[in-house]
Amino acid sequence: MLTKHLNFEIMKTRILLPAVLWCMLSLNACRNTDNSTTNTLADSSLEQTMTDTSAVNRGEGMQFFLEKAAIAGNMEVEIGKMAESKASNPRVKEFAEKMVKDHTKTNNNLKKLADNKKITIPTSIPEADQNHINEMAKLSGAQFDKHYMDMMVKDHVKTLDLFKSATTSGDIDVRRFAARTLRMIEGHYKLATDLSFDLK
Repeated sequence: MLTKHLNFEIMKTRILLPAVLWCMLSLNACRNTDNSTTNTLADSSLEQTMTDTSAVNRGEGMQFFLEKAAIAGNMEVEIGKMAESKASNPRVKEFAEKMVKDHTKTNNNLKKLADNKKITIPTSIPEADQNHINEMAKLSGAQFDKHYMDMMVKDHVKTLDLFKSATTSGDIDVRRFAARTLRMIEGHYKLATDLSFDLK
């Protein structure tokens, strides 16, 4: 009796085990198929997102640069005009005159580039920057000179970063303008750094 029972259990195991294994393999295959499909969709979605983002960034990047460059240029001219009349140090006054001359020319070239790209750029200074200019107008003498030159150093660091990034623009006209203007800004930065140091 015991022998028959054992034989029955062995036979049942032989029958059930392959069935269980088959189910497990089938389930695993289904999971692999699902994962493969999910990964394919994810890759496709990622590729589409990257393509869309790149296209958007090209447009927004060019507009961002032109707008920021316009604001920076307008600020240089406006504050330079103030420094022309308020600076007490002849070298600071001379630097301010150079800023007004160089950036007026650059602003005109920037306007032509923006018009060519059908992008409207700011012609005025943001309120926060205008408030800063108004506060600077209250300074005088050596205090004004020092504040102006320190500000020029900081502003030119930011402007250098802005123009360096634009030298890799997808638009060849923007790249050329940025590269050409970058040399001028580097010269301004060196002058500002040296002069600011001498005023200490």
